[in-house]
Amino acid sequence: MSEMQLDHPEADRLVSQLFSDPERFAKKGMANDLLKQFFEGYPLDHLRSLLRHKNHKVVEEGIWIASELPSCASALLNDAIVLSKHPDSRVRFFALDVVMLGATGGRAEGFIRVVEGLDDPDAAVKDHALFLLSRATEQQLAAAVQYLERAEPNSGHLAGLGMLAEVQSTEPALVEEAIQGGDSLRRRYGLAAAERVYGRYPFLLDRAARSNDDSIRSLAEHMLKQHRIVQKSKDH
Repeated sequence: MSEMQLDHPEADRLVSQLFSDPERFAKKGMANDLLKQFFEGYPLDHLRSLLRHKNHKVVEEGIWIASELPSCASALLNDAIVLSKHPDSRVRFFALDVVMLGATGGRAEGFIRVVEGLDDPDAAVKDHALFLLSRATEQQLAAAVQYLERAEPNSGHLAGLGMLAEVQSTEPALVEEAIQGGDSLRRRYGLAAAERVYGRYPFLLDRAARSNDDSIRSLAEHMLKQHRIVQKSKDH
């Protein structure tokens, strides 16, 4: 029997409730219950119906569920790329997670949507894009560079992406200079670079945590806190 022929009455009930009253669905945290159904084999076509729904509240629940299904990210990449430009900032936020996980291999060029997230008007989305950039694979960075060289050769992102791609062989003084520079986009790339080389040059995040740029300082403090938590867990 194929996956599409299997009965999933509980999942169907949850989707029906989401469609009928998405605000109540969200308030009661029922997305967790529906997520479990997808883990148990509920067909992805049902999730796509949420991602393509006309009600943005339904889309919000759907894209959060998608962001919690890393093994399905590649299959949902096209929808996530579209949603990375959605009017709702919460949708854009979680769409970037799916893009990050799904834009691999021959589809790495889709990672450009994460790069574009650095220009998002919403501060939370912009910060999330920076966090994801700091964890991008070399393949994803290279794909973004290739895309911009072809489509937007004058993009201000090219220099920053180049620094990230070569950060392991870059002098830390150049990263520190970027963090303290006068251009806000360059500062963000500098912070992403500092996070990528934290194991070798932890002082760079310390410098960023003393930045005059409130956003850079706050993000750096958060990153340092996470590193301390990880280190503490290793010590026990």
